[in-house]
Amino acid sequence: MSNPISHLSEADQALVTTALSHGDAAARLRATKGTSGAALCHIAASSTDNAVAKAAVKRLSSEDELAQVACRAPLRSLAQQAVGKVRQPELLARIARQARDMVVAKTAVKRLSDQPLLAALALAEVAPLVRRAALKRLNDQQLLRQVLSQLDSDDERTLTARKVTDPLVLAELACSDNNADTRQQALDKLQDEALLTKVARQAQAADIRLAALARVRDGRLRVTLAQHDADAGVRRVAVESLRSPRLLKEVVDAGEYADVRAVALTRLVAADKEAQAQEKRATAAAARANAQPKAHQKKRRRRRRTAAEAAATTHPAPSPKAAAQQPAAPLVDDAQLRALAQHDAAPEVRAQALRALDEQAAYARAALQD
Repeated sequence: MSNPISHLSEADQALVTTALSHGDAAARLRATKGTSGAALCHIAASSTDNAVAKAAVKRLSSEDELAQVACRAPLRSLAQQAVGKVRQPELLARIARQARDMVVAKTAVKRLSDQPLLAALALAEVAPLVRRAALKRLNDQQLLRQVLSQLDSDDERTLTARKVTDPLVLAELACSDNNADTRQQALDKLQDEALLTKVARQAQAADIRLAALARVRDGRLRVTLAQHDADAGVRRVAVESLRSPRLLKEVVDAGEYADVRAVALTRLVAADKEAQAQEKRATAAAARANAQPKAHQKKRRRRRRTAAEAAATTHPAPSPKAAAQQPAAPLVDDAQLRALAQHDAAPEVRAQALRALDEQAAYARAALQD
């Protein structure tokens, strides 16, 4: 068996032997005062006498030797004492990787601020306790992104994602991360509308696309998703959140999927009906006004004239052309509905167009009876 202190001088070997095995505690303690360097390191890393080991560590000044003690010392308190005297980042990283005691390794990580070394520890084959400690101290956004792309543990990925603040990295996580919690966490932290729009268009998970869509007001985005999104649920929500009849017509005309085109056509026909109903109500109101007694009409005209004169300083009078509004043409007329009913490739759209034609005919008959 090789002698672990054979590299020391004979004098140092004798002092080490005394410090480690002499029967008198005072003699063991005195032996530490006559040694230095490698001899002290061996005593500190090997002694089970707390007082002797602490005395040896106290006299050590070489950080490399202190790191050896931190990695090898049988007593936790002694190893912690040695770690507390180490400042060099590379040595702290070595202790984090090699220390026998995981608490000592974690202490070394807590004293480490070098971001590349922390990133390397976060991915190293070390105890999970050490990796998590490294992740908690990692703040560099680009390194966090690199680490996230290589981590296997869901818990560690979630912990790392919490520390990401860069909007571009958050958008990338929301779009493509394999972990559902990480995707949602990244989306929740996004505020930039352009990046939310990107997520709504590009996220791999349908629930993330939906959640991003709910936070964006852009009607064009809704048209795009309604026309082309691969998920039926996303398409449905997108088309049902459209308010503009003209955008609904775009979905009818150019939608990729029959289900959403049928929904858009239903809503478009309903919008045309409502416009016609409003026009009818306005016509009826005008007819009632014309049927009122002339004296009453004169009073109303005087009141309107007075109000108009009072507002003239801030509101210009409308032109006769603006006042005489023409009835709005329907966005989907009978001819277009017939074309859809006869020639559209989608059965759902053909069926909806036929229903709309029947309803239009019934509405027209009712209007004639009125």
